[in-house]
Amino acid sequence: NDLLRYPLSEISRPLTDFGWQVGPAGAAVFNSYITLEARPSAVVLAVGPGTVAFVGPNSGYPGQLVVVNHQGGRQTRYANLGATSVQRGQRVNAGTRLGTIPSRPANGRSRGLWFEVRYNSSVGWVAQNPGPYLQRMEPARSTPPNPTAPTGNRPSPRPSPPRNGSSNR
Repeated sequence: NDLLRYPLSEISRPLTDFGWQVGPAGAAVFNSYITLEARPSAVVLAVGPGTVAFVGPNSGYPGQLVVVNHQGGRQTRYANLGATSVQRGQRVNAGTRLGTIPSRPANGRSRGLWFEVRYNSSVGWVAQNPGPYLQRMEPARSTPPNPTAPTGNRPSPRPSPPRNGSSNR
């Protein structure tokens, strides 16, 4: 697994879970993504090396969508971006800036990063729960950690695993 970098510049809490949820109208809906809380202008980063397969608006996603294909038949999708920093066909590394979260939510939706992990199969790109990947990912660090610093007020280095079957909306 080469998907090792956290998709935001800082660890954040999930706003929505992967899987079946009860939608606003009371109907069951399937989320193929996890929405991660993100402040306006937060930097969105590639989680691993790959090639940008798509950049732009897509009717199934809010804001701008960036799709990165990785080795081993994996794909990551980053939606609800305002500005993008990459173009189709570009090679990226873990930590490459893909874009930023907009200052205003797209279409009145939540101001978070929609993050997906998919794998290529005989039926197309199949969504996987991003939660286990997020638990293993390392946040970007602008400075090396100080091993002698007190740990009492430091945030947890890993997000809590999403609760399947419930919504955090």
